[in-house]
Amino acid sequence: MWIAYVVTSQDRLLDGSFEKFVNSIQSQFKSVRIVAGLRDCALPDQLRSAIHLEISLPLKISLSKARNALLDAYAPTENDWVCFPDDDCWYPSNLLSTVVRQAHEKDFILGVIDTGKKNLPSLPNPEPLGTMNLQDALKHTASAALFIDGKSFRNFRFDERLGLGAKVGSAEDLDLVLFLLQQGCQGVYSTDIRVLHPYKPQRETEYFEGSIAVLSKYFGKIPFCRYSAGRRMAKGILLVLKRKLPVSQLLKGISYASKKW
Repeated sequence: MWIAYVVTSQDRLLDGSFEKFVNSIQSQFKSVRIVAGLRDCALPDQLRSAIHLEISLPLKISLSKARNALLDAYAPTENDWVCFPDDDCWYPSNLLSTVVRQAHEKDFILGVIDTGKKNLPSLPNPEPLGTMNLQDALKHTASAALFIDGKSFRNFRFDERLGLGAKVGSAEDLDLVLFLLQQGCQGVYSTDIRVLHPYKPQRETEYFEGSIAVLSKYFGKIPFCRYSAGRRMAKGILLVLKRKLPVSQLLKGISYASKKW
């Protein structure tokens, strides 16, 4: 069984993005349950039958807090697979069955966000799937392309200091992957698990602050977290010198790396 936890709002209902997502996921498995968090909006009648559970949320709520509200209302079981799609993404046909096949005897699988703007490897995956490690997590993590076995996920809640609308506006998904690694879970990264998503320009520095904050949570718990944070700090200094990173973000990164987060 599958549970898709998704948070949406009026704009995604009006422009048809959420309906496009719902239609794409319904074509996968009939057993997919969509748990929808509605930020100060209501589902149109044509979508109501496709949603397993509706949760009303305030308009101004962080993504992590919203996701925790959905998890508290409808927790996954050991027999479920869990995902957190964006409300404007959509799944190509057979994506979920490919996840289950590739994640055999693994606890989670990480795919890619395909916006049509990246030079992604051609399908299928050109190399054997390797076990997920810290560097894979830092380089590839995106919550909309993360799929988790329910038994590995049941003790996790999102850190409400992280993510869109929170104190640190990113890296709640990296926190989840590092949590899984710390628990000894086995995961794989696959380029033939592709979640489709509209293209949005991203700044090179968008996740700088969040990644260091999350790495600092796992100092002494996951090997090389402190080393990886140091490398990112060094890169941050170079970005400041090139005027690509605000000094304020670098100082926040230094603050997070120098004390327990």
